[in-house]
Amino acid sequence: MVKEEERDGERRERSERSETSLSSVGCCADPEVGEHAKRRRFTKEYKLRILDEADRCEDALQKGLLLRREGLYSWHLTYWGKWRNDMSQGTFRKTESIKKLRNENARLQRENIRLQLKLKRAEGLIALQKKIAQMLEEQPGDSNETTL
Repeated sequence: MVKEEERDGERRERSERSETSLSSVGCCADPEVGEHAKRRRFTKEYKLRILDEADRCEDALQKGLLLRREGLYSWHLTYWGKWRNDMSQGTFRKTESIKKLRNENARLQRENIRLQLKLKRAEGLIALQKKIAQMLEEQPGDSNETTL
């Protein structure tokens, strides 16, 4: 019963906040949607602060309220928690080196593809030059030919 009253109070408080925020703006928000969505980026300090707050939550309801207040999803806490554990165990540096290796591998693969295309063009030009040379050698009416 007490929890239901708390929830009702929170709902009223949220609705009052939304009404005051809309009235203070004076006009509607811009309905225009951007051309490209932007991915949110969170700082290290923010992630650690949210994880600490989530650890202090006593039940799932409080965690849910925290996530709703911050505009986050439960998977944020899951991935950030793994990230924090990796940092504390020292395996974080390993993932950074793996990322560097993957980036280097991708760069080398792109360079390999570029060089293969360049080689194909060069081989095509050489084949064309050979054909032209053969055609020039086999021309009828060449003055070097002797007729019997």
